[in-house]
Amino acid sequence: MGSDARTPDPRLGLATAGLVFVLAWGAFAPMLGAYWRHDDFGWQAITDEWRAGERPLWYGHGGFTPAYNVLYRAIGLIGDHDPLAWRIAFTTMHAGIAVAVAWLCLLVTGSRGAAGWAGAFFALHWVHHEAIGWIAGGLHVPATLATVLAVGCWIAGRRRADGRRLAAAIVLAALAPMFKESGLAVYALIGAAEVLLPLERDRGRPRRAIVGLGVALALYVALRLTVGVASEVVPAGERIYRPGPHVIANLAACVPQMIAPDLGFGNYRALLAGALPQDAIGLAVLASRVGIGLVALGLVYLLVRGTAAARFAVAWMFLGFLPTSLFVYEFARAPRYLYLPSVGVAMLFGCAIAAALRRWRRRRELIVALAALTLAANLGPLAVFTRSRLRDSVIRRAIARQLPQVLPTARPDERIAVTGVPSHIDDLPAMTWMLYGRKLDIVTIPPGEPPPADRILRFADGRLTAAE
Repeated sequence: MGSDARTPDPRLGLATAGLVFVLAWGAFAPMLGAYWRHDDFGWQAITDEWRAGERPLWYGHGGFTPAYNVLYRAIGLIGDHDPLAWRIAFTTMHAGIAVAVAWLCLLVTGSRGAAGWAGAFFALHWVHHEAIGWIAGGLHVPATLATVLAVGCWIAGRRRADGRRLAAAIVLAALAPMFKESGLAVYALIGAAEVLLPLERDRGRPRRAIVGLGVALALYVALRLTVGVASEVVPAGERIYRPGPHVIANLAACVPQMIAPDLGFGNYRALLAGALPQDAIGLAVLASRVGIGLVALGLVYLLVRGTAAARFAVAWMFLGFLPTSLFVYEFARAPRYLYLPSVGVAMLFGCAIAAALRRWRRRRELIVALAALTLAANLGPLAVFTRSRLRDSVIRRAIARQLPQVLPTARPDERIAVTGVPSHIDDLPAMTWMLYGRKLDIVTIPPGEPPPADRILRFADGRLTAAE
């Protein structure tokens, strides 16, 4: 991946593509089965309704995601509705996206070296753990795949005046927001390619292709307004998702977190609490926020003074995040929302390594070693996230396996308590959708607290039993 050879019609090469694919699978395979969140149970409840014919495939777990619903249903049918099947599919798609990112970077830079490093960075980036690990976060994965391929086909089609590639770009752009509504960013990203990259100025074909993009967007809007959704998880205009000055703050504070995460976020701070004294945690949080500010300034500088490829990469980071920026900060900074924008980080990393190799040829071995260490550094956070979620998932899986045996039936008005379960596992009511076909009134009670319920179950040493 250290080569920076350029060709008029660059090809990625099977060896580079294969290596990037294997890196992605190897990095995220330990996470298979590690996540289990209440949103996952929500999707499994929707699956039960689809199987019973109670809900059409237009409707998913909130939002307008018909393409994802069909994909999700197909994976469920092939994998017998085992959660592991969906996670295997997301991991495989992620590996495919990493290869597509390398191809996109090759189109943008003409450098095989930049492409290889960009693909490897995307394959291993720790920020992807949430989108791949959650079934409910999986919408971001096919939406990103469609977006990357759409932009890549557009650039390739414009460079070669190839109508077939431009047509493929239009079809993929139409699909992207039907996997996840934030896929609407694909239209802004194609616009950025037109403005920032040196593309051929064929007047006739681009005009027809741009009209095609407009038709695709219009059809999406028409479907969105006429078909609608069964329910909106976060309706537009609510307090947590609406336009306002916070959008600028989110763009400045969240986009840099793909490079310098905010350690003050609750999940990260909880992990630090197990390793550092309180004073040191405060310093670490302060340092992370200073780092975010410095990264934001650096990105603005590159957007103004960088090469065309670097400017396009930075523009991708911000434009890919734009649909999410309407959330309040607590939601906007979630790692799953950074999956699509992280394509820009990967391209920027590839451009930086390729530029360094061209400028400091005598220090080639040192540059390659530092780049490899940067990639390897992503494996540490991934291992931590896998361990922290895996422990919870073992408890959830044990309860899900034993609950129907201990509690074959329950009255609609019956309140059930499960004692001995950690307080942060609060999604058992959602789990019962999958087990009973309806949501039960069930609560978890940490050890030592009195259980206010009609029926009490005890969980200890991995076993669930009915209280005497």
